[in-house]
Amino acid sequence: MMNRHKLPFLGGALTAAFLLPAGSHLAGQDGPVPDRPNIVLLMAEDMTLDLGCYGKPWLDTPHLDQLARQGTKFTRFYTTAPMCSASRTALMTGVYQTTSGGMHHRSRIKDPQPEGIRPLPHLLRDNGYVTVLGSEWIEPAGTKVDVNFAGWRGQYLFDYVADLATAREEHPGQPVFHQVQLALSHRWYSERWPDMRESLPNPVDAEKIVLPPYLPDTPLVREDEALRLSAVQYIDRQAGELLRKYEEAGLAENTVFIFIGDNGQNQVRGKSYLYEPGILCPLLIKGPGPVPRQLVVDDLVTGVDLVATILQLSGTPVPDWVQGRPFLADPDYAPREAVVTARDRHDNVGDCIRAVTTDRYKYIRNFMPEVPWDAGMDYYEKNRPVLLQMRELHKNGDLTPVQARFLAPRKPEEELYDLREDPYETTNRVDDPDYARILKELRASLHQWLRSSGDQALRKNEEGEWEPLKEWRRIDR
Repeated sequence: MMNRHKLPFLGGALTAAFLLPAGSHLAGQDGPVPDRPNIVLLMAEDMTLDLGCYGKPWLDTPHLDQLARQGTKFTRFYTTAPMCSASRTALMTGVYQTTSGGMHHRSRIKDPQPEGIRPLPHLLRDNGYVTVLGSEWIEPAGTKVDVNFAGWRGQYLFDYVADLATAREEHPGQPVFHQVQLALSHRWYSERWPDMRESLPNPVDAEKIVLPPYLPDTPLVREDEALRLSAVQYIDRQAGELLRKYEEAGLAENTVFIFIGDNGQNQVRGKSYLYEPGILCPLLIKGPGPVPRQLVVDDLVTGVDLVATILQLSGTPVPDWVQGRPFLADPDYAPREAVVTARDRHDNVGDCIRAVTTDRYKYIRNFMPEVPWDAGMDYYEKNRPVLLQMRELHKNGDLTPVQARFLAPRKPEEELYDLREDPYETTNRVDDPDYARILKELRASLHQWLRSSGDQALRKNEEGEWEPLKEWRRIDR
């Protein structure tokens, strides 16, 4: 039985919750932090809380479930964006992609160091770490970086690519920062999913999956979900192989293992959107020192916080420009009252959405409500069979109102959800007078964050209202 942990609530206005100085919790519970531990960051593609340890009994993910039991499981880890390159830009710098200018998918700002910002691997290198991207032990080798700044290639950011053995041989005694992408849960590999499913000893049973109410319960939907989740089970095996290799090499005892999703699941209302399945991702941490065993943490944490935490765990000073706060290894931790997430241009669809999520509520501001949720993105036309079927069902009047809402011709300007009462975010409370105070507070919090964070996708117009710049740059690679 894992212990649940909820840190003391931090008083004060929500508007002070976003860019405060670094602090952290749980320090000293399991002894002092070892001298510069190895740090392994396993980053799964397109994944929300789809693991057995997050209450999904139809999933067989023993290796990651064991990682959770042996370490700390975070239940409210939010990536800063619902698509990979924007989220990874923040994960590589500790700076919101909207602040650095890297918010548009597969665009590239001129320099990764505005205001002196430097990528995470370079900061760790300065502190004596050898940095490695990818692994020779899995296929594909997990060498994807995919960030929205110049120098996005792995060879620029890391010392070695898919060659941990040479890194250790040439740098004996130095600690290692090892980032590995677990890519097979991405729909790029969906043609391989049936074979991956067949190779599993306990493949996902489509009939046991609990579907959310916004998806129709059809054989196609269940089969698509079963294939997607079987890919998750497959990468669980890959994670287990990587953990086993570290054990065999005698490195595990002084290694911090971190498992995250780079953004939410690739399904309707998931990736690309600021609903929970698009931004709420797994975060599991196992290691020596300040990482407790068998603990569940419900505090709000985000991608920029993870960067600050990795720096803190490595003994590397956290630069002033890092917008996150460490949540381990620092006695001055104070929990966030809210996190902000942002969606901007994704492939050929320009959009601008911001969300403020608190312990109970989520406020979404659609700055381009004329862009519908189903905006005909090229990628999804080819890679979301559930969406295609939903269109056909909608034509025949066979969707429920909750399911049909995704196909509406226009988004509302504002959305407000009570996550405690409505975890699937199906009832917009914007016009509910019982939620008027919450709406006013969260609206003010977002406006304060836009000012304080320097959001580069928005500006104030002559009427003093925020509006999107609509500068959609795309650079083919």
